[in-house]
Amino acid sequence: MVWRSDLRTVFIAGKWWRANHGHAIDITNEHIENLYDMPAPVGHAKFELMQLTAMALKESYHCDGRSIRQHSEPAGNQDVWHYHILVFPRHAGDNLYLNQADTFWPSAEQKRPYAERLRAYFSGR
Repeated sequence: MVWRSDLRTVFIAGKWWRANHGHAIDITNEHIENLYDMPAPVGHAKFELMQLTAMALKESYHCDGRSIRQHSEPAGNQDVWHYHILVFPRHAGDNLYLNQADTFWPSAEQKRPYAERLRAYFSGR
């Protein structure tokens, strides 16, 4: 876990793309299945945290850009039935959307430096 409030939690993802290590997941603490069930005040708070998480990746990872993904309903590729937003670090030429099959499950030791960098960023806010 990187950061937690009453409404939301940010943590390092369990499954990584080979060219995009350390992407973050921003979840609601209360169970909300998808975007359609999101109360507006929680959604507004989620946007602020998504923005902060994107800035944290930019400063902490020194990546070239960020991509933000959220899936709702099976046809929208939702496969986790709890609302969450994925914030990916991007690097020029990484082909994130072309290499989704090239994933792996990192160890706790591999995730630790990414979590520490993000924790340091969030603790300064």
